[in-house]
Amino acid sequence: MGNYFDEEDTAADVAIVGLGPGGLAAALETAKQGKTVLVFTNREQYIRGQRLILSHDTQQFLVRYYDPHDPQDVKLWTKYTSEKTVQSKDIEKYLYRKLTKLSNVTIIKALPGGDLTIQQISKGIEGHADCIILKNGEKYYFRHLLGADGAKHSTADMVANCIGQPIQYKLTPTQERHPFHAVVQLQLKPGEKVKGKTTTDIIHEMQTLGLQGWKNAYHPKYYIFPNAAHTKFYFAGEIPQQIFDAPESEQKKQLKQWASVFLKANYGIEEEQLEYRQSKKTPSKDKLQNTVFAMATYVCETPLLDLSNGVFAQIGDARRLPNYNFAHGVNDSIKGALLFSQAMSSNPFSKEIFEKGLEAIDKSIEDGMQKFKQSKSEAREKAKKKLVKALDHFISLYHDDPESTPLSIAKIELAKQTFETTGELTSMYEALNEIKPLLEKADSGNIFYWAYTLINCCANSEAKLKTTIFEKITKHLESFVQEKISPPKAISP
Repeated sequence: MGNYFDEEDTAADVAIVGLGPGGLAAALETAKQGKTVLVFTNREQYIRGQRLILSHDTQQFLVRYYDPHDPQDVKLWTKYTSEKTVQSKDIEKYLYRKLTKLSNVTIIKALPGGDLTIQQISKGIEGHADCIILKNGEKYYFRHLLGADGAKHSTADMVANCIGQPIQYKLTPTQERHPFHAVVQLQLKPGEKVKGKTTTDIIHEMQTLGLQGWKNAYHPKYYIFPNAAHTKFYFAGEIPQQIFDAPESEQKKQLKQWASVFLKANYGIEEEQLEYRQSKKTPSKDKLQNTVFAMATYVCETPLLDLSNGVFAQIGDARRLPNYNFAHGVNDSIKGALLFSQAMSSNPFSKEIFEKGLEAIDKSIEDGMQKFKQSKSEAREKAKKKLVKALDHFISLYHDDPESTPLSIAKIELAKQTFETTGELTSMYEALNEIKPLLEKADSGNIFYWAYTLINCCANSEAKLKTTIFEKITKHLESFVQEKISPPKAISP
């Protein structure tokens, strides 16, 4: 195929670097306007297994391209309806199929190490087109340029060199509470089956996590996305720093152990039943079985810049790193793509539409994170007060119990002091573990009530109010308390 864009007079209306969800959406929507679109991708194929939660707006956008006569489209939406999440690669393949059918779109496979990789962006004379120069010397002229090439934002770096102006990034106002995260993809070994949820008390669970390096008083935040058959599992969540820092040879094993704790709690699966997912057709996928990353979020201070005869814009991870716990990354990438295409529909490019739209995206993210943090902080403070009250009652009752010992009383009192001054719950779990045998023997309803309240407050102080884990703990404790303090039911004849 010849290069139609090798002259200024035949410059593409827009060049897009990066064909993830945002780049694909921008290319499709801009091409629909009849504009010539030139796209560069460094991907041979789409293999990312990341599970996505789609917003209503993203679903509405994707449905617009649905073809009921395309078996692959039908398969995708049937699967999504069943599983309620979708893998990144399936969305990308879906949009890519649509893009390849458009005659006004040219796709350049700029694969790493190949002759078509982008080497430079060259500035044209003012009022004339700029151009992208490839490794083989070919030039591709364009008017507008969109960077949708992910967190490394290499396009922005080349633009900065081209215009002689640095493109700065800054930390976002709100950061995640814990910086170390991972994704782990596991599957059941042949012949193994899911057993269902297991009952694990919070004391044992936190001690298990502590042995793997979790030093925080709060419970790790995580997500598990199974396939419909519950044979494959995608885990994403917080991990201890010691796993993040572990050598690669040890890290893979430790990540499997870590994810297995939560798979056992939710599905009753033991670590021995699990293995890393293997790809028979695409071995390169195996590199994505486990990934660790530090989550500090940055945003570009100048996501829109003037070029010789157009603009340079950025969307998605290239503009702003997402907070993965809020599952907004792909949704915001597509939102940014739609903003870009809307701005492209104006002549000249509507900077106001694009910039105001980005401001709205950022405000929505920051407001959501602040609201989340505030609600969790308020819940945590309220629970702390209840916990101290529960401790005072429990200690007074415990003093009078014949089974108590000075050492066990001292441990509870020390745990209270530690908690009041530092908010640390590790010593509390140890103290509660110490008195578990006493609780199993005791007949006092008061002791059970305050022990129950105490452990509930421990769970609440970790901001797990109304969560599945918290409900599991309370139901378990309620049945345990009722068994101890309720008279046996009469047996019907």
